[in-house]
This record gives sequence, structure tokens and C-alpha cells, in this order.
Amino acid sequence: TGEFSDTHDGVSHLDTTTVQVDIYTNTIAQRQTISARVRTLLDRYSGTSNSVVIQSIQLIFSLATVEPLIDKQTTKIFRQTMDFKVRQIN
Repeated sequence: TGEFSDTHDGVSHLDTTTVQVDIYTNTIAQRQTISARVRTLLDRYSGTSNSVVIQSIQLIFSLATVEPLIDKQTTKIFRQTMDFKVRQIN
């Protein structure tokens, strides 16, 4: 989802987008390791990526769940959902 900001003089050069990252693993330990790494890489990031100038990225929501089993043959799937607010300078 995106938010576009207007200024008093016209179009703003700052856009805000929410990005959701979903992690699916076979163990709780894997989920914790990967989600910690994703947070370390993204939360409070600022810089340029593929010529896009990122003013800041902020973690705004995180939820750990266990996905329901489809049948008795299926192993549990551990999920981590993380939402980040991305402020992009245009």
C-alpha cells in the first residue's frame, strides 16, 4: 500500500509504502534466526537501492504463528509476518 504526500506548494518528494515480509520455516529456531536477520537488514535502513533513495525503513508490525496442518503427514509450518514502513524520496 502506498501513501502520497502533498505539500503546501505541490507534490511532495516523499512517498510512504508498507511492505510485508512473510517467512515460512520448518522449525521455531529457523523462524527466529531468519526473522532476526531480516529485521537487522531492514529495520532503520537508509540509503540507495537500485537507484531508489530510501529515507528510512521502520518495523511497524510483527506476528509469529504456526500454520495449521493440512493432514497428519504434513509437518508444522512456522510463520513470521513482518510489516515495514518504507519512506522513499522521489
